[in-house]
Amino acid sequence: MKKLFRDLDRAIELENRQRYEDGTLLIPKSEILLFGQMSLMLNQSVADFLDLIQTGDMDAKFRTLDLW
Repeated sequence: MKKLFRDLDRAIELENRQRYEDGTLLIPKSEILLFGQMSLMLNQSVADFLDLIQTGDMDAKFRTLDLW
């Protein structure tokens, strides 16, 4: 999973370099929050206080950050 997000970060960085050179809008800094069963499998600290029923149907949330 970490490799997937590192690869995604690199792809966005390359895309933003090209967009900067072209004078177009950049892809904003963002975060992806994992919920649901995936978060229980990947993070023991989440599994310690969140059970499977509480995860509902939401698996992930994408949020743009205002860090520019």
